[in-house]
Amino acid sequence: TRSQNGMPILEEAVASFSCRVSSWTNTKTHAVFFGLVEEVHTRPVASPLIYARQTFHHIEQLRA
Repeated sequence: TRSQNGMPILEEAVASFSCRVSSWTNTKTHAVFFGLVEEVHTRPVASPLIYARQTFHHIEQLRA
């Protein structure tokens, strides 16, 4: 399955996000990428829990 912008979506994933890279930085051991979420896909059988805005939320709470 693919998102509207053509990114692959894992069919069994509870949630998936399509993001556009907004910035990145290099650390001593990793490159860290920051993205702007463009699409959110969830399976109707689950309510994924994500960390955003310094606390945990269900995706439905953030869509409002």
